[in-house]
Amino acid sequence: MEKKEEVCFVDVDAWAGTAETISKHFRKGDPILLEGQLKQEVWEDKTTKEKRYKLGVTLESFSFIVEKRNAPN
Repeated sequence: MEKKEEVCFVDVDAWAGTAETISKHFRKGDPILLEGQLKQEVWEDKTTKEKRYKLGVTLESFSFIVEKRNAPN
């Protein structure tokens, strides 16, 4: 069976020095361990008038995740 990695992109609010550190060391798609408060935004779609929901995180702390490349399976 082939191992398949799933990716999930989540909007994260990070401020000041923390945001600067992350922007220097990470690119979109890089793995990162986050801790923070979940927040849910709710709004009404202007076209369909349906409620829309978006889940995000307000960052409290983070850790680097080191990927093992070319490691034997």
